[in-house]
Amino acid sequence: MYIYLITHGECQEGPDPVHTPNGIEQLRAILVPQDLVRIIVGIGQRYTDILRVVQSKTPAVVVRYSPFLGGPEVIREKDRVVLTDGRMIDASEYIGMYYNPINLWPLIQRFPALTLLCSGNILMKALGFGTIYKPGRLFKIYPETQDCEMVAQ
Repeated sequence: MYIYLITHGECQEGPDPVHTPNGIEQLRAILVPQDLVRIIVGIGQRYTDILRVVQSKTPAVVVRYSPFLGGPEVIREKDRVVLTDGRMIDASEYIGMYYNPINLWPLIQRFPALTLLCSGNILMKALGFGTIYKPGRLFKIYPETQDCEMVAQ
């Protein structure tokens, strides 16, 4: 049993960013699975961008939203976090999925097979896959074995 994950592509700078034109092209290049039963989307604009591209390529399926798949905040290099209002804070002031991840495996294991998650590096890191994260890519996640692989495109 597996579920899918599409990570956001290249995004603009600033709070709650949307994709750049190149980022949208990264998403459009993904061969979206046609056997989806559910889509679960983070609540930031970049995750909604993923949803729009997916919906343009697949039959209609149930969509749900979850802050556990990513919010509007942005993680920047040098341990900085950009909040929705544009303030930049130090990672030591931030309690969230990227710097202080909670164990999301019990949540992921509840999703039915062939669910698609629209997320990014925040979820990848929380699941222990931060080192294989790539923007604008499709992954398969195996909840029972807590494993992940990038799908060749």
